[in-house]
Amino acid sequence: MFDLTGMTALVTGASGGIGSAIARALAAQGARLAVSGSNIAKLEAFRDSLGGDHVALPCDLSDGAAVDALVPAAVEALEKGSIERIILSRPAMEAGESLGYLPGAMEDKMAPYLRPLFDALGDRLGGKKVRQYMDDGTIEIAPVGFMRGRT
Repeated sequence: MFDLTGMTALVTGASGGIGSAIARALAAQGARLAVSGSNIAKLEAFRDSLGGDHVALPCDLSDGAAVDALVPAAVEALEKGSIERIILSRPAMEAGESLGYLPGAMEDKMAPYLRPLFDALGDRLGGKKVRQYMDDGTIEIAPVGFMRGRT
């Protein structure tokens, strides 16, 4: 385990399931959280159960307008230094085979699942800046299956 004190993480899907498990693990390591999810009541109850100085940002990632509002808030926090990294993580809904069997790098394999987030990031930062942040690790793609055991 490692110390995340002083760092802030944006966790999507935090109103239940794997997202809330990831959020709990990050909080246990000292991270301040911005938790996001589509069920506002569950999200706020979850945030309250964590204690500490965490923020709830309701967002339904299947709603393009909601994503368009969430991503600029995350980018603004990154640019102000309130957060150090943006990790794009979600489960990959596979069609019978694991992602490992698809051709290309992990970014290529996950791109279809993360397209709305990439579009919103590109609109806010520009494609060149998104690529720079991905190259230096400021923005990272991490499928949920790869996140297990990281914290």
